[in-house]
Amino acid sequence: MDATELEQLERTIAQHAALVTIGAVAFPIRLFGAHLQVVPRGDEPANGLTGPQMTGDSWARVGSRIRQKAEIALESGPNWLRLDALNGLWQFTHWAAATLPAKLEALTAIARPALGALDGLVISSGLLLNQGDLPDDDFSARDGGAILRRRVSPLRVRETLVIPTVATPPKTAEFWRGVYAAEPTWLAWALERLALPSPLAIFVERDAGEETVRSGGCTRPRGPSLLPRPHPRVCVDSQADILLS
Repeated sequence: MDATELEQLERTIAQHAALVTIGAVAFPIRLFGAHLQVVPRGDEPANGLTGPQMTGDSWARVGSRIRQKAEIALESGPNWLRLDALNGLWQFTHWAAATLPAKLEALTAIARPALGALDGLVISSGLLLNQGDLPDDDFSARDGGAILRRRVSPLRVRETLVIPTVATPPKTAEFWRGVYAAEPTWLAWALERLALPSPLAIFVERDAGEETVRSGGCTRPRGPSLLPRPHPRVCVDSQADILLS
């Protein structure tokens, strides 16, 4: 599904939601392989959310998409390609239910021929809901590839594959693996760099019988914001495809 199709699907869902809000019954939405039914809050949808299986030619499209991005990367200078796969790869495929070693082997076979002169690919699921309380896990292949799963928050999880080309020095792939293995610590590291309290200090309240919180080594009354004022505004721009040098 490209950006235009996604926009059309979102617009159609919004229109059906408006009908349901005023008490009307909206017809099922059938667009681009998806079958959706908008129902009032509290009602049970018939069969949940389903989508097309990505098999056969769909795997070929994954390879061609990586090749397109690799060509763009080569023109702009980076050595590695960094992608978040937001095309349903981790949601609607048989591959998504495979073991970590099987996932790495299958995607490596598709990605390496598409990378051209790049040193490698880092591709992730993006932040997913941690359904079933998936634990942290990782696997390293003999050829230098790796796949990691990390719980980023109580409700979110990310899987990341590091796929170097055959000629890539092992230390480069090890660097990427180390970066994503440490992802659960990223927030604490960023707050420390900005001289802000740690996540534990921000969100954990003292249970001392008084309406106070512990933040940055001092006890303050609970307020609408637990961050010191003034504090910098932080803007995060999530992109589906990011090129890194």
